[in-house]
Amino acid sequence: MTTLAVKGIQSFARGGVKALTSLAVSTATNAITRALDNRVFEGPRLETFLLQTSRDGAPLPRVFGRVRLAGEVIWASQVRETQTDQSVGGKGGGPTQLDYSYSISFAVSLCEGEILGVERIWANGEVLQRGDLTIRIHTGSETQGPDPVIAATEAGDIPAFRGTAYIVFEDFPLDDYGARLPSINAEVVRGLRGGGRMEEMIQSVNLLPGSGEFALSPTIVEETPAPGKTIPSNMNNLSGQADLLTSLDQLQAELPNCRHVSLISSWFGTSLDAGECEIHPGAERLDRILPDATWSVAGQMRSSAYIVSADEDGRANYGGTPSDDSVIACIQTLKQRGFAVTLYPFLLMDAPNFPWRGRIAAQSDADVISFFGTDKDFQFRHSILHHARLAQAAGGVDAIVIGTELRTLTTFREGERFPVVEQLQALAADVRAIVGPSTKITYAADWSEYFGVQNGGDVRYHLDPLWADPNIDAVGIDAYFPLSDWRDGSHLDKQTASRIHDLDYLRANVEGGEEYDWYYASPEDRDAQTRTPIDDPAYRYKDVRHWWCTAHEERRNGSVIGQSPWVPRSKPIWLMEIGCPAVNKGANQPNVFYDPKSSESALPYYSDGTRDDLVQRRYIEALLTHYGETNETGFLDLSRASVWAWDARPYPDFPARTEVWSDGPNWSLGHWLNGRTGLMPVADVIAELISDAGLETFDVSGVSGVLPGYIVDRPMSARAALGPLLQLY
Repeated sequence: MTTLAVKGIQSFARGGVKALTSLAVSTATNAITRALDNRVFEGPRLETFLLQTSRDGAPLPRVFGRVRLAGEVIWASQVRETQTDQSVGGKGGGPTQLDYSYSISFAVSLCEGEILGVERIWANGEVLQRGDLTIRIHTGSETQGPDPVIAATEAGDIPAFRGTAYIVFEDFPLDDYGARLPSINAEVVRGLRGGGRMEEMIQSVNLLPGSGEFALSPTIVEETPAPGKTIPSNMNNLSGQADLLTSLDQLQAELPNCRHVSLISSWFGTSLDAGECEIHPGAERLDRILPDATWSVAGQMRSSAYIVSADEDGRANYGGTPSDDSVIACIQTLKQRGFAVTLYPFLLMDAPNFPWRGRIAAQSDADVISFFGTDKDFQFRHSILHHARLAQAAGGVDAIVIGTELRTLTTFREGERFPVVEQLQALAADVRAIVGPSTKITYAADWSEYFGVQNGGDVRYHLDPLWADPNIDAVGIDAYFPLSDWRDGSHLDKQTASRIHDLDYLRANVEGGEEYDWYYASPEDRDAQTRTPIDDPAYRYKDVRHWWCTAHEERRNGSVIGQSPWVPRSKPIWLMEIGCPAVNKGANQPNVFYDPKSSESALPYYSDGTRDDLVQRRYIEALLTHYGETNETGFLDLSRASVWAWDARPYPDFPARTEVWSDGPNWSLGHWLNGRTGLMPVADVIAELISDAGLETFDVSGVSGVLPGYIVDRPMSARAALGPLLQLY
């Protein structure tokens, strides 16, 4: 434990205090003896400045997870006075009013060690709106340099406060704080670095919500819900900036190695019958008034748009399709921040019970032709080609997706043909003509769809013509692979692991376990754990490696009838979606989600429905660690392994503001990363405290649980620091 009583730091801080407390600014008291209409009136001026000082010897707290801290001032400049004058008379001159405003630059220490970031700041108990302020967060690395404003203000050697996380406020306005520095509190996020932890492993995320008329806009869009009342529609936080920008700030701070974003943008399907299904961009309401913005998608204006369905209280069941302008601006914003961008057109089903798009079915070629449509009607082809044009309007993207998880459609068969696959090939060629050779193209297949169709002795690799198509650059898989078969009480997997959170246990099941070594032939077999071995690799959907590196022999009635067009090792695998819900036994069935309004809502097999943030974290770590250590040239591009999901609505406003976002309650058991990055496994906290006490041999493998936040607020023994954890966990 270090303290602020380090001589160099404290003498430097006291020097700043001394300069401030000796500052005296006099107030003019004599009227200027001129003609009445030339007199100058002065507003209040600052006589004395009171500074919230550092406490000598105050300890630097040590934090784990997400905590709120009171800061200590470690440096401050002199007060800066700004004078403004304006005439208060009429034409031809008159009295002049002199007004004064004051600002100061200062630094506030937070804690010992390196943090991921600072999410919220309070000044005198009120959340600070940061949009118009210049604030720099120094995360406390051992290599950080001096702050530029401190270096520009002070002479001589300037401390960088290495190993200390601190905030610098530059030209902070004092007018609203009674001529003194406000008391600063900050919400700090610290995750342990290294050791294969989730925060440092994630290189790509899927960016939600994908719906919301201006949810993706980096500029604030105002609306008028009633005469004389104006509110920001996409600034539902106190940062002073659009929700998207605040969320991206959090993303970059908390997932420091994330360099790729898969941007979701949704249109709406109206039916599970492909021949009847219409696909539209949707608006939320007809009566929405936006004084300075216009919602427009593919030429559709609000007055003529498809309006998404509403619940019995009149609230839209979905946010509307993001406006074209906001999608373009979001792509450009992401690129400016250094992200590679995949544009991910999405199909949400605005049909009874809100089913999954993978259940859309065709009965004939005519149904398929109707579903895809042309570039002129509002059907599937138009949606994809419009997004391709948006990508070009934004200056290009790294990749674009031409569809996702159309499982029932792609497996529809007319004789020996798969008509939807033919349509996707034609669509890929049309997209290529728009985006050119520099943009990569793929289709995001469901994990149970990408590898083929098996029916008894028949094996057809139905998507292989698409995967082999010259306009397709990679094999896209939404890879929600089960990594556990955990139950309460006694069960088979307990013979190899003591708990579901065991990282080695989960890793062993990435290329092993269910749907690799064995499968359940029926729900009854699952309940009884009667496992049927898988001897034929053609039936292992988790064996992505074998599928990728071998030729695909197609069969009829068990006899080989030829090879598919797939060339082994010819294209990389992109894991377009990976993730796990934060719910008890989530790794048993990571593809399911809990949303009471949807017919697809479900809990994982044998889950009791309680929240479990640790299983989500361990699932992601297991999948990425295993593939990272066993990858081979050309196989998996893990820089594109996109975790589902990061939300453009910033935490904690989402999920807390349920009056704005009706899906907020789904966050608790959902796949969201927001609010879960920086959480600390209790085992990791114990391990760090024990290691720092000098012990090298210990075992925390039996420790479960995740800490929202924990503070060691003063020097103490490791035993004392561990005491509260042992009591709670």
